[in-house]
Amino acid sequence: MDGQLSDLLGELKKECPVFHIHGSQVEVLSEPAEFYQFLVDGCRRARRRIVLSSLYLGNGPLSLALVASLSESLESRPELEAHVLLDCLRWEPGRRQAFSQLTAPAAAAGAAFRASLPGGAVALYHTPTLRSFLKWLLPARWDEVVGLQHMKVYIFDDDLVISGANLNDDYFAERQDRYIVFRGAATLADFYCELVAAVSRFSFQLSSRDTLQLHRSWPVHPYQGDLDEFTARARAELERLLERWRSHRPPPPSPSGGDTWVMPTVNLAPVGVHLDDSVTRRLLTGDLLRGDTYLATGYFNLTDANMAALTAGRRRPVAVLCAHPTANGFLRARDLSGYIPAAYTYLLQRFHRALGRQSGVTLHEYQRPGWTFHSKGLWCHAAGEDTPSATVIGSSNFGYRSTYRDLESQVVMVTRHEPLRLALAEERRKLFLHSTPVDGSTFARPDRLVPLWVRFVSRLIRHFF
Repeated sequence: MDGQLSDLLGELKKECPVFHIHGSQVEVLSEPAEFYQFLVDGCRRARRRIVLSSLYLGNGPLSLALVASLSESLESRPELEAHVLLDCLRWEPGRRQAFSQLTAPAAAAGAAFRASLPGGAVALYHTPTLRSFLKWLLPARWDEVVGLQHMKVYIFDDDLVISGANLNDDYFAERQDRYIVFRGAATLADFYCELVAAVSRFSFQLSSRDTLQLHRSWPVHPYQGDLDEFTARARAELERLLERWRSHRPPPPSPSGGDTWVMPTVNLAPVGVHLDDSVTRRLLTGDLLRGDTYLATGYFNLTDANMAALTAGRRRPVAVLCAHPTANGFLRARDLSGYIPAAYTYLLQRFHRALGRQSGVTLHEYQRPGWTFHSKGLWCHAAGEDTPSATVIGSSNFGYRSTYRDLESQVVMVTRHEPLRLALAEERRKLFLHSTPVDGSTFARPDRLVPLWVRFVSRLIRHFF
């Protein structure tokens, strides 16, 4: 194996669980419709288990059709088990009318899921840091800035897809995201089933009467119980899982065996788990893979540490892709949320100014008529290679929310499989195909001018989005 890949794997294996597969087991999807079809087909063909981890569930026709597929499979196959993990703040009764269709599951979809699943099979994560006066003070939707369940993992028997996409019609039609399918990856699917189960233990369980209750084995309430006790127990729950799977090492590859390594990461800073943040910064510095680096984020608000890592050390080509304001999911939001695209423009402008002209970093904005942009991840090249040797895909936007507030998971995939490398390069090409470069003139255009009050507020609340 190439020396750079060996060094990369050696470093990551110290921190992450490792799963060894063949590149032919991996499929890179590029369109929302392909992602949706995978979910529907997965519900129809699953025989043993279905696990869905998402921020929320929508109530549009495609979302309800997906729920119907799940219901039909559970009715026809009594041995089939299903488990759903969502965020509590997107589900609470009384809040559904306060949210738009894009930001909350509707009663109809919720009822369908409860009817489909046995008691306790729907878990709702509630961040422990939204409590006391803060929980009373912050209104619905704005309380989400404190922290959310953000993992996007969908499992059907031994097939799974890792994505940044939620279970809502936008993500099935005209919202661009990333989607990597792992077929027949039994141990990787086992890991994620156990991760979802671990998080579910310290999350609320949704009863058949639409009430929330603690898991039978969990003694501490997420926001009414003792904060130190909750965080210590939740951290121990996740660390035990990670340590057990770190000790599980795949056999060394045979000449005809696997050529691809998949290493999951988890981040939940409120309870002290920072694995994803640590691994991401190592990759961003370029000291492990020293070739071209490409980064995509749906919401540009990189932490200072990630920006420093991206621009530190030996100069190398780095391309950053983010959403143009017209491709931002908040563009048509009501009230103050409609100014969020302007806030991201301001943060991008600050980063552009800080870069200067000699950094080697170029900025690009995704703009496609009628589409919004939610893709995120990394493509990393070994020095001198034309195709990516590694990619990072999952739920993180590499910003403050992802690093310090939300529950996130990604996978780092390292591969020697040339068809898979070409597929990753093609995935990236398609995303950048709809982008335009960002330079100083971008921010001088009348439609990109940011109100002074948005600039001021953006600095104050930057750590919350």
